[in-house]
Amino acid sequence: MRQSPALQVPIMVGTVTNESVQFVWEASPKALPRIEYDLFIDEIFGLGNNSKAVIDLYGHPPKSQAKDVRDFLSVLGTDYIFTCPNHYVMQGYAKSTPVYNYLFDHLNSFNKFMQHDWYPECDDWICHGSEIPILFSSEYFVNASMRPVLTPGEIILSAQMKALWSNFARSGNPNSPAVIPVAAGDPALVVPLFTANGVRNSLNLSVPSGMVVNYRQHYCAVLDKVGYNLDRVSLAAASQV
Repeated sequence: MRQSPALQVPIMVGTVTNESVQFVWEASPKALPRIEYDLFIDEIFGLGNNSKAVIDLYGHPPKSQAKDVRDFLSVLGTDYIFTCPNHYVMQGYAKSTPVYNYLFDHLNSFNKFMQHDWYPECDDWICHGSEIPILFSSEYFVNASMRPVLTPGEIILSAQMKALWSNFARSGNPNSPAVIPVAAGDPALVVPLFTANGVRNSLNLSVPSGMVVNYRQHYCAVLDKVGYNLDRVSLAAASQV
């Protein structure tokens, strides 16, 4: 049977800064001591060069986290499960289609209100899904007496995200047809292609928003060589439950 060629349509992909925090806590609900961290790394990456490359790259957990290294592990988890494989895939797509990338890097002013009942470990982190209430203004689903009040910067960030998503849905380009709003005095916000002029461009959604070049590239270059095997991660997570 003859296969149809893949549709070459624009793509927009993004992550948040601390994407893996609650997943690390779900995999290890109890404190993870340093010795178990070393075993965890060996379990995920094997007892050979890959584990050594990861340890050389990230170093060892600081002494201050010796009794619980989950914060330290979440940095590797975000890179290995989210940021770097996304960038790896986007590089491939960017050879034949427009690709745009964003990073949500804002700790919401109402973060503890949003996170604490379900994910208290995320009180001070920009966790998975943190961008959703800003994008969809979901604070309005909360009873008025309890509703969090967005800061002026968050109101602008929300308007920016709505414009970016709406533009992309309409035209395949987050920059048009609507102009992306910015605060008075701030420069215009234009999202370049992910790979343009030999660099990886990401839109940094924050207060204020801006651009970041080659985000986590040093780490991703090593992890690209190690390879992304989700079976490793699943097995290691299951062993901690």
